[in-house]
Amino acid sequence: FDNDSESFIHITYDKGDSSGLAHNIMSICETVKEKQSTLWLGTYGGGLVKYEPEKGFKFYSTAEGLCESRVMTVYPDTLGGRQILWLATFGGGLIRFDIEQEEFTCYQNILGEKNSISSNFILSIKRDRFGDLWIGTFDTGLNRFEVWKNKFSCFQHDPTNVNSLGSNEVLSLYEDRTGVIWIG
Repeated sequence: FDNDSESFIHITYDKGDSSGLAHNIMSICETVKEKQSTLWLGTYGGGLVKYEPEKGFKFYSTAEGLCESRVMTVYPDTLGGRQILWLATFGGGLIRFDIEQEEFTCYQNILGEKNSISSNFILSIKRDRFGDLWIGTFDTGLNRFEVWKNKFSCFQHDPTNVNSLGSNEVLSLYEDRTGVIWIG
């Protein structure tokens, strides 16, 4: 939406147009470095898209190291002073993207490994005030990723425990000003 003209500008997916967007947008975020704004778009089937007004679109797909092209959430963060993006994918697990190096690190479920992420179908991401990353999955509940220990813990719904997670499908996460993590 352009506030000056009070009109919408349409940038749509067109299979025949390589200059436009690749697939439907699932998530949008912004990073700023040295007063330069960059938009990052997570798409369903088209991977990660970088948009800089003066340069246009740049596409990242599995050919560039992306583990999965269905990016549900793009979450900006910093790690060790570097700008990164956390990507929640539908089938490829959690991905860390180092913006400066343009390198992908994939965190995927390893059967039988209790310290790996519980699912490769990720819907939501939130970093808490202690630096832990909370990850909502489509099918296996909530994960806490202790980034500096490289360790995942899983919290799941237990129908016999009223104090357990309400559902194993976690669509959204929010931390309020008192530090309580809200799960939707």
